[in-house]
Amino acid sequence: MRGARCRNRNNNRPGEVKPNGTSVVEVRSLAFSRPTGSVRREIFTDFDCDINAGEFVCLVGPSGCGKSTLVGLLSGALMPAKGIINFPNGKPRLGVQFQADALFPWRHIWSNLGYALEIRGHGKEARRAHAARLCELVELDPITFLDRYPGELSGGECRRVSLAMAISANPDLLLIDEATGNLDWLTRRNMQQMLQKLCAERKLTVLAVTHDVEEAVWLSDRILVMQHGGDTKEFIIDLARPRDEATRKNPAFIEKVAQVAAHLSATQQREARP
Repeated sequence: MRGARCRNRNNNRPGEVKPNGTSVVEVRSLAFSRPTGSVRREIFTDFDCDINAGEFVCLVGPSGCGKSTLVGLLSGALMPAKGIINFPNGKPRLGVQFQADALFPWRHIWSNLGYALEIRGHGKEARRAHAARLCELVELDPITFLDRYPGELSGGECRRVSLAMAISANPDLLLIDEATGNLDWLTRRNMQQMLQKLCAERKLTVLAVTHDVEEAVWLSDRILVMQHGGDTKEFIIDLARPRDEATRKNPAFIEKVAQVAAHLSATQQREARP
């Protein structure tokens, strides 16, 4: 699969955290396959992608086209069959939020969020203080949540804690796989607002997987529509930031959602043909 090059083509606007043109990651000629019965199914055969510092890039596409696989490859959880994953400025600090919330169910929330400090030898007081700061970043009240267990939280609260863990090391590159998946409509909207605010405040570089086209347009600077065994289509999202609920009523926003959705629908129809 040959992917579109990821480049910064947006103009600066007041209040925006814009890509600075410096690549955080460069992917070249990436190939990866998975065993399916007695054969291997090609996910990528020749995939290229650049991600610049300060960008929010969303991946959308049919199930099984390689969105989560790319997150796994960039995180180091998977190894490519061939190709290059290059970090021009050295190996970045990675933060990863996978589809499943990677929380220890037997640990309190403060203990989950303080785990990275624990393995470095920090005491309980420092870990609780660190966990409290992370809770505030993802808009959870520390007094209410620090001493709860993951099983006592709602799905949206668990996703926030999982995101807090992903950003706990102040990552240079944040990889997100379905941050708002399986959440109700209102919780999803609140998560999107929180994520936009968090990225702006901490100047994060983000690669995110989503199946929600409207979410992708609202959050991102660029969208890559992936497909099985074909070209990756790039869409530039040049809507002003910060974005709010009024943005969703903007004709430019509505038009961009329609363009991405139409391309995705056409892709799925082509792949469904015998």
